[in-house]
Amino acid sequence: MSGIIGILGGTGQLGSGLALRFSQAGYKVVIGSRSKDNAAQAVEKLKSEHPELNFDISGTDNKTAAAEADIVVLTVHYEHLVDLLAQLKAETNGKIVVSTINPLTFAGGKAGLLPVAANSVAELVQEHLPEAKVTAAFHTVSAALLSNLGKPLDEDILVAGDDKAARQEVAGLANAIPGLQGVEAGPLRIAKYLEEMIVLIISLNRVHKAQTGFRVTGLHE
Repeated sequence: MSGIIGILGGTGQLGSGLALRFSQAGYKVVIGSRSKDNAAQAVEKLKSEHPELNFDISGTDNKTAAAEADIVVLTVHYEHLVDLLAQLKAETNGKIVVSTINPLTFAGGKAGLLPVAANSVAELVQEHLPEAKVTAAFHTVSAALLSNLGKPLDEDILVAGDDKAARQEVAGLANAIPGLQGVEAGPLRIAKYLEEMIVLIISLNRVHKAQTGFRVTGLHE
């Protein structure tokens, strides 16, 4: 499978889980971090935990990872996002950029959402990277399940974006991971609702002591 996926902030559980699954699906993956050393350590950790797999994963700093990638996936924490975007205009020009970021906060042990001036995090990304094809996806998939190849996945990945071809390509990324199915959800303004679904997911997980996900009925044969 051709194409290089750069996962910025890829040393966290979601980024590492996506790196693992995309690599398993045959993509070349570059993990980005604020520190090259941290990225290299994350790569070595994945390789040591899965010696049976033939990985094509490397690690470097976020800016270099974005420059090397054909598709850029953002998995950084929301509070670090704007500082990172300021470094990425040239590196993301004309590329698909996937925002997985939920503006999540916890107060008194309860999950909530931080205010976002641009309506959604994905739209904020588009404002800062006007020449990129920004999409929103992978907001509700469990990072823990992604990181555990022994656990089967079984859910839909909703994809929002103003560029239809970019939406379709990101849906295809989801389809490449066994058990996931990409579903086009509409324009980028829909990203607000995808990002808000994380609060419901957290509540469902707590109530049912499970790692839950979503299926959209009426679309699959």
